[in-house]
Amino acid sequence: MFLPQEIWYKIKKYESYIGLSKNIDEMIQILNHNLAMPYYFSDHKNKSFESQFKFILREYPHFWKIFSDKYMQKTIYDSNEKIRTDYN
Repeated sequence: MFLPQEIWYKIKKYESYIGLSKNIDEMIQILNHNLAMPYYFSDHKNKSFESQFKFILREYPHFWKIFSDKYMQKTIYDSNEKIRTDYN
């Protein structure tokens, strides 16, 4: 049976996603913990979405192997807004 390469990649990505599902909650906890750090330390220059996104992209690039860029942007934005309201 022959599958086009793009479909094969999607199948393999989904398979990896299922295999890593146990770690996804842990990854979200790591993400939320790191997003809260500038608020803990009153590091105002690093509270913005852009700063948070760049930090997560630099320090945790493997997250992008599991989650789409759009998902990561939405998650970082939503988490950052929630943390901001919690700390203000």
